[in-house]
Amino acid sequence: MVALMERIREENRLMSEDVRNFLSGRKNTRIAQTQEQAEQLHQFKQQLEQETDAFLAATAQARIAQAQAQAEQLHQFKQQLEQETDTFLAATAQARIAQAQAQRKSLYQFRQDLFASVMGKYTR
Repeated sequence: MVALMERIREENRLMSEDVRNFLSGRKNTRIAQTQEQAEQLHQFKQQLEQETDAFLAATAQARIAQAQAQAEQLHQFKQQLEQETDTFLAATAQARIAQAQAQRKSLYQFRQDLFASVMGKYTR
C-alpha cells in the first residue's frame, strides 16, 4: 500500500509539473503575443500620425493655394467692376449732359414760341 501511495504521489507530482510547465509555456506565449501586438500597435500609431500630419499639411497647402487663387480672382473682379462702374458713370453723365442740353434748347425754343404767341414776334 505504501508503494501504491508513493506511486500516486509521484503521478500527482508529475501531473502538477506538467500542468505548471503547460501554464508557464502558455503564459510565455501570451506575453510574447502581447508584446508583439503592443509593438504593432505602436508602429501603427506612429504611421497613422505621420500620415495624418502629411494629409493635414497637404490639405492646408491646398486650402492656402485655393484662398490665394480666390483672392486674386476677387481682386481682378473688383478692378473690372470699378472700371465698368467708371465707364458706366461717365457714359451716364454724358447722356445726362446731352439730355440737359437738348432740354435747354427745347425750353428756350418753347419760351421763344410762347413769348412770340403772347407778345408777337420776339426778336433778339
